[in-house]
Amino acid sequence: VVVFNCDCHTYQQVIDLFCRFIPGMTPPKAFELAYRIDHEGQAVVYSGPLEHAEDIAGKLAGGGLRVVVQ
Repeated sequence: VVVFNCDCHTYQQVIDLFCRFIPGMTPPKAFELAYRIDHEGQAVVYSGPLEHAEDIAGKLAGGGLRVVVQ
């Protein structure tokens, strides 16, 4: 699951979404990913079975994030 920068969420909002919907996510790891997204434009936030990736992507998109499953 790749998340793209959109400048429409705060770091805290992104961290909260990641911790809520990505299995095993911790606030420090979520911050690191949010920082990478902010500075590099995108980051892989989850790798795993397609069914799980699609479910996670759907939940993150429901929170307003720009995501794609690759």
